[in-house]
Amino acid sequence: MKAAVKDFVQLERLAQQMDARGLNAIVARAGINFTYLAGFAYPGTLARHLDLADSPRGVYLIWPRIGEPRIVVNAIAEGLARRDSFVEHFDVYEGYTEPPIEKLASVIAAMGLAESNVGFETNFISAADWETLHTRLPKMQMTNSTEMMDVVRAVKTPSELAYLKRGADMLDDAFLACFPLVRPGMRERDLHAALVGYCLSHGSEFTHGILNSERNTIQYAGESDFAFAAGDAIRTDYVAYMQGYAPAVAVEFALVAPVFFALLFAILETAIMFFAGQALEVGTQDSARLLLTHQAQDSGMTETQFKTDLCNRIMVLFNCTGNLANITVDVKVFPPGTAITITDPIVSGNLTGPFAYQLPPTGSPNTVVVRAFYQWPLFVTGLGYNISNLNGSQRLLAATAAFHVEP
Repeated sequence: MKAAVKDFVQLERLAQQMDARGLNAIVARAGINFTYLAGFAYPGTLARHLDLADSPRGVYLIWPRIGEPRIVVNAIAEGLARRDSFVEHFDVYEGYTEPPIEKLASVIAAMGLAESNVGFETNFISAADWETLHTRLPKMQMTNSTEMMDVVRAVKTPSELAYLKRGADMLDDAFLACFPLVRPGMRERDLHAALVGYCLSHGSEFTHGILNSERNTIQYAGESDFAFAAGDAIRTDYVAYMQGYAPAVAVEFALVAPVFFALLFAILETAIMFFAGQALEVGTQDSARLLLTHQAQDSGMTETQFKTDLCNRIMVLFNCTGNLANITVDVKVFPPGTAITITDPIVSGNLTGPFAYQLPPTGSPNTVVVRAFYQWPLFVTGLGYNISNLNGSQRLLAATAAFHVEP
């Protein structure tokens, strides 16, 4: 089904811009403007002739301020234009035998524009064709409309945005489908073929792009037999055309996904572990206050009750609810003048005592040292990042509080 002109052309904006410049008509020759005003996209070789300013098979679209637009087209490109364009009037010439600029001049005259102000893309019309128009239509004022068309196209209709999104989504899907297949030894051209093939098979009228290994020092020279190696970054820049709308998606992919994710997980795990260590430190300080203020002594708090109090303070990050064995506490009392000795609780990769639970008497001048330990499990150690200090891929988290009991 043909597109509707109002869905793709900013008609009011185009009319305003033409009026502001006093234009009676514009002629679109550049591919980007021809496609915009014609409502369809030429594929392949036909598209290439849109990009050649001096093509013997060039096409033009004449858009008058008042009246119906017309397309000047060669016989080879006529059929597709009639089928897909919302423009309904065509003037056909024979490519290679009849100069397209001569046909354009005669159509402009037939439309009654021979003495009017007509806009042309001066960056897309050759000097020879410009001279031909001056000769054939000496009373026509020729104005540069290149910048004007850029202004008109800058504001997209919802239908245009939908096509741009479809093209971008398709490229995203192509990257997601094809990049996981890349292996060391795969050639650049093999990946390129997979990406283009995916887009064409999923609805793109035309897809092109470039990709290179970062070790390939000749960039943008086309995809070659250059083989990817482990650790390569792959530069890409692809365009998938949807009804002539071509969102470009450029990404860099590297064959280092395992390393990247290992690093990411290691950062996350380390951050969580340090956060948990801080939580254990705060929880231990708060639970130790029960001893400092002799609330634990007055109530006869047991070791299990002390662990439960500590667990309740840290349960968000620690697996201790209903499993107090995961927490180890060491509460020791040192008389005045006695050296306070803190032993290393790790022996041969294991948490090793002796540990005690001593409640100091109220008003005692003794120094109380409370220590809490938790064997924190690690998961990223198997990917080459090992910060464990206990057997079984665990790291010991420890917290300490020292004080004299209040009188």
